[in-house]
Amino acid sequence: MHRARTGDEGASLNRIGPNIALAMAAALFATMVLTHLSYPLIWEDESDSVMFGQRILRFGYPKIHDEKNTLYGLKDKLEIGVAPETDAYTEAPLWVNYYVGAIGVALAEQVDDVYEKTFRVRLPYTLIGFAGLILLFVAVAPAMGASRGAKQRAAFTYLFMLCVSISLILHLREARYYPIVLLQYGALVYAFVRHHFYEELSFGRYVAISFVSLFLLFNTFYPAFGVWCVATSIFLGLRALQRNEPFASKVASLLRTNAPVFIATATVLPLLLYFDFAVQADRWFDQFGSSVAAYGYNLWIVLFNMLRFEFLVPALVLKAALVVLKFSHPTSRTDLLAGVSTSNFLATLLVCYWLVVSRSPFIFERYFLTMGPLITIMVLIDGHILYERLCGLGGKIEKLGLRSGAALALILAAAVLFVRAPEIEGRVYEMRHQYKGPVDYFVPYILEKYEHPEDLVVATNYAEPVSMFYLGSHVTVGFYGTDLDRDLTIQPDIIVPRPWKRNLEALEILAAGATYEIKSFEVKNQMTNNTPALSPYSSEGLKHRYKTVLATTARERLNIFELVPRRAR
Repeated sequence: MHRARTGDEGASLNRIGPNIALAMAAALFATMVLTHLSYPLIWEDESDSVMFGQRILRFGYPKIHDEKNTLYGLKDKLEIGVAPETDAYTEAPLWVNYYVGAIGVALAEQVDDVYEKTFRVRLPYTLIGFAGLILLFVAVAPAMGASRGAKQRAAFTYLFMLCVSISLILHLREARYYPIVLLQYGALVYAFVRHHFYEELSFGRYVAISFVSLFLLFNTFYPAFGVWCVATSIFLGLRALQRNEPFASKVASLLRTNAPVFIATATVLPLLLYFDFAVQADRWFDQFGSSVAAYGYNLWIVLFNMLRFEFLVPALVLKAALVVLKFSHPTSRTDLLAGVSTSNFLATLLVCYWLVVSRSPFIFERYFLTMGPLITIMVLIDGHILYERLCGLGGKIEKLGLRSGAALALILAAAVLFVRAPEIEGRVYEMRHQYKGPVDYFVPYILEKYEHPEDLVVATNYAEPVSMFYLGSHVTVGFYGTDLDRDLTIQPDIIVPRPWKRNLEALEILAAGATYEIKSFEVKNQMTNNTPALSPYSSEGLKHRYKTVLATTARERLNIFELVPRRAR
C-alpha cells in the first residue's frame, strides 16, 4: 500500500518546484555573465583599475610613478591630479575601485597564462556585482508580497529580466567600478526602504549602513553619491512638508530622517581639498562644452538607453495604470501603500539619476548602469501592486482587468524580446566562440617570442597600461603622452601603433629613428580591444563587438614594429 502524504510532505513538495526554477534562473544568469569571462584581454578602462591595483599591492596606494612607468590618465601632463608629497593619483575620488582591483591582481599574479590572469582580475568585480543585484532585490522583497510564493515568483521574474539585460551583463564582466556602485546602491536602498517604509531597521543601523555606503560610494563614483543625496533630500523633504505639524518640526524631521546624507556630506568635504576632480571637471567642460543643447543631448542618450536596452517602457506603462487605479479605485491597504512608497522612492531616485548624471560634459553607458536594475526592481513592485489592486476590484471589472493585464504583460514581454534579439543573439554567439581583439594578438605574440618581455621598451599611443600589466615592459608615449619629451629620446624595441590620431606622429618619429621589421596580424586594428557599450550614441562610435573583426584590407591590419636586430627567444 502507498503511504498517504502528510501535510508537511505536501508543503515540502510544493516548495521544490519554485526552488528548482529559481536555481535554474540563477544558473542561467550566472552562465550569461561568467562564460568566457577571460575573453578578451582587458581594454583601456580596465587597465587603469588593474595597474593602479598593482601599485597598491606594491606601495599601499595608487602611486603614479615606479621605476619604469608613469600611470596618469589626464591630458594635463602632471599639472593636476598629483599629490606632491606622496606621488598619489588624485584625479578624482575613485580609490575604492583601485583597491578592489588589487584583489584581482593579487590573484592574477599567482598564474602565468594571460587569459587566466584576465579571469582573475575580473572575477572580484563580477562577484561584487552579483552581490549588489541580490541585495537590491532583498532590499525591496517586502514590497513583492507577503507570501513565500509571491517572493519566489518575483525573484524568478527578476532573474529572467536580468538575463535579457545584455547591457548590464556586459558591464558586469568589466574590471571597473560599475559593479561596485551596484553593491553600494543595494546597501543604500536596503537601509532606506527597510527603515522608512517597513520599520524593520533601527535608526542607528539605518544611519550606520547608509553612512558607510555613502562614504565608499563617494570614493567609487562621486556622481552617484550626488544622485543619492539629491534624491533622498527631495523625497524626504516632500514627506516632511506633507506632515500636519509646525514648520520647525518639519525641518527637524528632515534633518533626522536624512541624517546619513548630511553626515556623509560633511565627512567627504575635506576630500574636495585633496582630490582635483573639481578643477578637472572645469577643464572637461571647457573642452566639451556645458550648453543647454549638450545637456539635452546627454539626457536623450540616457533616455534612449533605458528605453532600448532596459525596461523603461514597461515601467512607464505600469506607472500609468497605477495612476488611473489610484484615482478611480483608491485603496487603504497598508501593505500596498508601503510598496507604493517604495516604488515612488525608486522613481524619484531614477529621475534624479537621469538629471544629475546627464550633467556630465560627456556621457558613457557606465555612468548610468545602476539605473537599469533599479527600473527592473520598480517594474516588479508595480506589477505586484497592480495585480493585487485588480484582484481587489471584484466582479466583472476584476476579470476584465486581470485579463487585460495578462495580455498587456505578454505583449510587452514579446516586444522586449523582439527588440533585444540582436543583443541576445550576439551574447549567445560570444559565449560559444572566443572573441579576439587587437590586444589578443600582439600580447600573446610578444610573450611567446621574447624570453624577458619585462626588459623590453614598448611604445604605443593607446591603452599603454595594458602592455604594462601583461608584459611588464617599460611602456612609452601613451594616450596623452605624459612624458613625451623624455619618451622621444628612448628608442623602443617594439612599436604598437593604434588607430588613434593622438601621438601617432610621435610613433612615426620613433620608427624613423631605427630599423624595424613589421609583424602583421589578420585582425582589424580597432582602437579598443572591446567595450561593453551598446548604444549607437557611444563616444567615438565605439560599440561592443560580439565577433572577432578581421581586416579586409592591408591598411586595416594590426601591424607592430620590431627593432632589428631582434632580441629573440
